[in-house]
Amino acid sequence: MSERIYEHLEDKDLLDAVSEVINSVHTDLQSIDKSLHSNVIDPFSALFDASMQNISYEEWLEQEKMRQVQKTLQNAIGYFHETIIGKLNGWNQLSQGGYDVENKRKKVFAELKNKHNTMNSSTSEAVYTKMAEFLDGEKNGHTAYVVIVIPKSSNRYNKTFAPSVRGTRLPERDDLKVVDGATFYEIATGDSEALNKLYASLPEAIKHVTDVTDKNYAPNLESFQELFEKAFSS
Repeated sequence: MSERIYEHLEDKDLLDAVSEVINSVHTDLQSIDKSLHSNVIDPFSALFDASMQNISYEEWLEQEKMRQVQKTLQNAIGYFHETIIGKLNGWNQLSQGGYDVENKRKKVFAELKNKHNTMNSSTSEAVYTKMAEFLDGEKNGHTAYVVIVIPKSSNRYNKTFAPSVRGTRLPERDDLKVVDGATFYEIATGDSEALNKLYASLPEAIKHVTDVTDKNYAPNLESFQELFEKAFSS
């Protein structure tokens, strides 16, 4: 049996998840390409931007398309993590049901947020209320996690989720936690390096999904590893 690209997942499951991200971005890029040629663009901003970067109009246009596609990319990456965790041994991804993934054997369920800045006071309250209702009802005896995949700081954490709402801190409860992405991948796999290993597998996975000669093929991981290390300290 050949070695897996990512040791915790069948290759097909990993490649399908990577494909979904790339296809989402390509679809949005086609729409953006049409809108850039039909919508009014600030010519002054474009000229200053291109001049300060010493790039051509064509290069600036490519940059602008990638800038506009970032929201789609961030949403797709959030779903990517849901898909990956849902394919891990013992885990399931829910298409509907109020949370994203669960492990019935471990009595764990979770809602994933890709970045810390997607949670404000009102969304935190809504997530807390929803998860508490599950824990007090059909998921009594389980542990719920709110997963912030990319945390605000690089320190890993696993603590009670009790956000402040309108100046009042919601009640702490031992069965409702908030964790960073690296910590949750460890909870899901038992491997403290599971998220790092996933990140390291992506260049090869992207190479399989795209054409190796494709100009958009991802560069060597080494130049990006520093970004990962800044986001997650071991």
